[in-house]
Amino acid sequence: MSVPEVYIATTFLHRYFSEETVFNMNNAKLCFYGISRGDDRRDNPNFFESNRIILIPWNYLNIHWVLLFVDMEMLQFAVLDSLYEKIPPKEIEAEMNNMIRFLCTMKNEEQKENPDWKNIQGQDFKWIKDIGWLPKQGNVYDCGVFMLMNIYVMCYNKKCIYSQKDAKEFRNFLFRLMCDIVSKEEKELKKIKTDIMQGHNEKKQNGRRLFI
Repeated sequence: MSVPEVYIATTFLHRYFSEETVFNMNNAKLCFYGISRGDDRRDNPNFFESNRIILIPWNYLNIHWVLLFVDMEMLQFAVLDSLYEKIPPKEIEAEMNNMIRFLCTMKNEEQKENPDWKNIQGQDFKWIKDIGWLPKQGNVYDCGVFMLMNIYVMCYNKKCIYSQKDAKEFRNFLFRLMCDIVSKEEKELKKIKTDIMQGHNEKKQNGRRLFI
């Protein structure tokens, strides 16, 4: 079974929609794509054709991480929560509806040149609140780890069979991953520094030859 391409929004997005009841499209897009990685995606006229599933890390009430799962083709979304069976609608419903309206606006803009396209609206989406069994955390502080594990299994088409006992191993996996990233960045920075110093030394040597 083929897996649709998944796009993971930045964590700037939940902060923006947690604070703004009326969103500015340009600012929201910047948060959605990310500052450093957004240019190629903003310029992609067919973004949703290659990104059917949108995953949005969400920290509601600034105390608990959950994962917003949005299917832009089936027009449905769900909140994957490792702590509660169901999130109280009053706590997060307004933020979710605002987010869905934003995604609808993006999708409609993308399809504006398509004469057969019928604009979608927030009410066209179905909020699936009863999503069956999900792995639950056994404490009050591993919500972020479980949210990342949810992203991992979805991106790599893994089975959702992890539990609280896997949290420590996954933390170690993330630590090794971050160490690899930092190590690669340090090597790149060292190479850049070496190239700069080499160029600087060549300029100095060339400068001395002018006086010989």
